[in-house]
Amino acid sequence: MLTVERAAVLADVLRCARAGLSGTWLRGRRFPRGARPSRAEFSDGERRDEGRFHRADEEALYFARTVDAVRAECPPEEGRPDLWVLRYDLDLPDARVLDRPLPAWPRATALSGIWAKADEMASATEDYALTQWLADVARSCGVDALRYRSDEAADEGPVNLVVWGEAARRVAGMAIGEPQPG
Repeated sequence: MLTVERAAVLADVLRCARAGLSGTWLRGRRFPRGARPSRAEFSDGERRDEGRFHRADEEALYFARTVDAVRAECPPEEGRPDLWVLRYDLDLPDARVLDRPLPAWPRATALSGIWAKADEMASATEDYALTQWLADVARSCGVDALRYRSDEAADEGPVNLVVWGEAARRVAGMAIGEPQPG
């Protein structure tokens, strides 16, 4: 990325990030047939491989707003066909969150332009370098979480959430009830 672009994106992120993360969110995981997973198996920050908004070995927890979005984002894997879902009641009033899309984004031209390129790149090639770069920029601005629209689910609006670092560790303890079959 050009230094000028990075500076413009930083300014947009600082302007657009808002305080507060709350609401009911769902976390899904696939397990071997017949498994009865525990709550701990959902909140352990198990994602050590890289993902859309984090690099390998970075702490990140991914959530969806609906069970349909969880199903779409968490397809069956070899040896792990059964989907289980755990509900979280998030309450982090001090967390900084970046929403995509934002009502303020018409003013956030650098961020909007880079995001459009990142979406195109990720959907065409599953190359997450640019979305990971955007996440790096957001985290460098003190952003703890990103709400975004699912590429996989048909729901409207920001139906997915990724929470990073210390906020992810805090969120891990906000699970409600026991995992349910999805």
